[in-house]
Amino acid sequence: MDTILPFNFCFVNCFIYICQYKKLNVKIKRLFLTLMLTVTSGFSGFLMATDFECIRSVRHLEVIKNNLYTTDSLVYQVNNRNGERFSDFYIPYSKIVKVSRINAWLEDSKGNRLRELKKSEYQDRSSFSYASLYQDDRVKTFQIKHNIYPYRVCYTFTYTESQYGWITDWKPFDTDEFPTREARLYVTLPKNNGVRYFVENVPSVRSDTLIDAVVTEYLVKGNPAVAKISEDNLFDFDRPRVAIAPLNFKLGVTGSLESWKTFGDWFLNLNKGLTQLPETDLLKVNRMLQGITDTVTIIKTLYNYLQENTRYVNVSIGIGGWKSFPASYVAQNKYGDCKALTNYMKALLECKGIKSSFVLINSGRQPQGFMDQMPCSQFNHVILAVPVGKDTIWLENTSQSMPFGYVGSYTQNRKALLVDEGHSRLISMPFLKKEDVVCTRKMNFTLDENGNADFSAVFTDRGALYESMNGFKNYCAEKDMGDYIDHYIPFGSYELKGWKFGETNPDSAKIDLRLNLALPKFARMMGDNCYIRTFPIPEGFKFPTPANLPVTIFWPVCNIDSSFYTIPSGYKLKTISDPIHLSIDFGDFVSNISILENKILVYKKLEINSGKYLAIEYERLFAFLKTIKESDHSNFINLTKIKE
Repeated sequence: MDTILPFNFCFVNCFIYICQYKKLNVKIKRLFLTLMLTVTSGFSGFLMATDFECIRSVRHLEVIKNNLYTTDSLVYQVNNRNGERFSDFYIPYSKIVKVSRINAWLEDSKGNRLRELKKSEYQDRSSFSYASLYQDDRVKTFQIKHNIYPYRVCYTFTYTESQYGWITDWKPFDTDEFPTREARLYVTLPKNNGVRYFVENVPSVRSDTLIDAVVTEYLVKGNPAVAKISEDNLFDFDRPRVAIAPLNFKLGVTGSLESWKTFGDWFLNLNKGLTQLPETDLLKVNRMLQGITDTVTIIKTLYNYLQENTRYVNVSIGIGGWKSFPASYVAQNKYGDCKALTNYMKALLECKGIKSSFVLINSGRQPQGFMDQMPCSQFNHVILAVPVGKDTIWLENTSQSMPFGYVGSYTQNRKALLVDEGHSRLISMPFLKKEDVVCTRKMNFTLDENGNADFSAVFTDRGALYESMNGFKNYCAEKDMGDYIDHYIPFGSYELKGWKFGETNPDSAKIDLRLNLALPKFARMMGDNCYIRTFPIPEGFKFPTPANLPVTIFWPVCNIDSSFYTIPSGYKLKTISDPIHLSIDFGDFVSNISILENKILVYKKLEINSGKYLAIEYERLFAFLKTIKESDHSNFINLTKIKE
C-alpha cells in the first residue's frame, strides 16, 4: 500500500493463482512450489557473503513545487557465478509513480565502464503478471552479465510523483542476503517544509542550509550478510532507517499525518460511500438470515457467504492501491482484492446493523519494525475487526478456506491501525499461542528381516504449516499436489504408495495428511544385528555460528512425534538409547523409548518459546538447539536375531 506497490497479498494466495493459471509453464509452477516449501518448512538457504554485494547505494530526494523527485543510483558487484542469482534487476512504477532517465551499464571491479545496456534489453511488464486481473503497477526489468569475475552492474533511474503520502522510507540494509558497503541519502526540502522525521541508527547526519532549501545527508557503511535462522524468524539487529513523510498530503483526497487519528480519517474519507449493496444482494442476505438472531451466528453466516461466493484477485488500479472498489463491484463480479473484499464484508454486516472497522496491517510472516510515533503508511493489507460484547472477531477476507475468526502467521503479533472515524488508534494484534501451532506426527514403521519398512503416518499440522497445506489442498491441481507431497516426505529413498487429506472441520485450524510409503533399506543390517536410527523431530532452525546478534522467534514451536516400530519376526530388542530431557528458559526437548509387546514406541516433543532474545543470549540458544539436534540424531534402536 505504499506509493509504488499496491496492497500485497499472502504468499499462499500468490501460489494458488499461479497454480490456477493454466498457461503458466509447469517448470515455473514447480520452481515456485520449491520456493514455497522452503519457506513453509522453515529451512533457508545460506549465501556466501562474498558472492554478491552492494558497493554503493545513493538516493537523492527533492521536493520542487509539491512534486517529489527520487533518483536512485546503485552499484552491485557480482563476485562469482553463485552471485548471478541476483542478476535480475527490477524497477517498479505506475501511473502515479512515473519512472524516467533509466540508465544501466557494466563495469569491471576497478570502475572501468565496459558497456551500456541497450533500450531493447529492458523488458516492461505488469508487476504481478500471473496473479492479477487489472493492474496499473508495472515493472522495468533487465539482466546484464559478464564472463570475468568480479564485475559490477550499475544503474540509475528517477521517480516523479505529484501525489504521495511518503517522501521516503529509507532502509538501506533491508536485506540480510548480501552486504552493503556504503549507502547515502540526500534530502533537499524547502525551508519550513512541514514534514515528519524518523531517524534511527544512522551514525552520520549532516545538514546544509541554502537560500530557500535545506539539504541533509545521511551516511551508513558496512552491514554484513547475515544468514536467517529460518524463513519465519530472523536476526533482529539495529538497522538504519530514515522515514520522512509530509505533515499534510494529497493522495486521492487531502489528508494529515498529524496523528494516527487523522491518518485513519483520511483512509475513511478516501473510501467513503462504497458500501452500498445491490437490492438483489440485500434480498439474498435477508433470506439467508431469516430466523437467526444470535449476532456471532449472523457474522459467521455472512462470512461463509463471502467465502463461498467471492474469490481473491489482485485488482490494483487507482490511488496507489489505497482506494477500494465499491461493494456493488464485488457483488457483480464475485472477486476483488483485499480492500474490495473487506469493504464488501463490511457492507454485508452493515445491512444487518452490525458495526465493523477496517484494520490496516503490515502482513507477512516477519513483522517489520513499526514506528509508533510516526503516523504514516506502514501497511500493505487490510482486514476487518467486528466487536461483539467484550470480544473482537477478526476477519481475513481474502481466503476462501481459512476458519472464521482465524488470525494466522501473516497478521498475528504486531501493531495495526484500527480505523474508526475520529478515533483511529494503534492496536496490538492477537498472537499465536503454543496450542495454536502444535504439529503432531503419528508414524508406524513395519520392518521386515531385510531392513525394509512399510510406513504409514498421519501428520496433523497447525499454525503456519496448516495455512500452507490448507492452501494447497483447496486450490491446487492434483498433479501439483503430487509435487508438494514429494517435497513434504522426509525420506531420501521411498516409494509413494498413497496419500490423502483427512476430513477437515471448516471451523478448525488444523489439517491431516495421511501417507503410505515403502522404505527400502530403512534399517541397517549388520550380521545378526539390525540398527534403526530413530526418526528425527523437525525443529526448523538453522542457526549459523558464530553470531552476536539478537534474534526474534515470531511464534512458538511445538512439535510432537509418536513413532511405532514393529519388531520383525525372528528379532528381539537388544539395546535402546537412554531417555533425553533438555530444559532451559528457551524451551524443552523430551525423547523417550518404551516397549509395547512387539512394538517400540519412540516419543519426542520439542517446544521453543517465541520472543525476542538478546545478543548475549544467542550463544545459549544456539547451544540448546545444537544439543537437541545432536542428541536426536544419535538416538537409536538395536535389534538382534533370536537364536534358536
